Amino acid sequence: MVISCEVGLSKPDPRIYQLCLDRLGLAAPATLFVDDRADNVEAAARVGLQTLHFEGPDALERLRALVR
Repeated sequence: MVISCEVGLSKPDPRIYQLCLDRLGLAAPATLFVDDRADNVEAAARVGLQTLHFEGPDALERLRALVR
């Protein structure tokens, strides 16, 4: 678990994404980051995470298709 006020970082700072990956022991390409804010999604993509911008009426359908 990463709590932004405890670590002094918050989205879209790339260091918080890396910290999450480190704590999970995962490589960025093996993960999926989902957010409704474009700036957070763009920052996660720059770190190498797979991303989904959760917006629009088909957002849940697109998410389900990615995690099957």
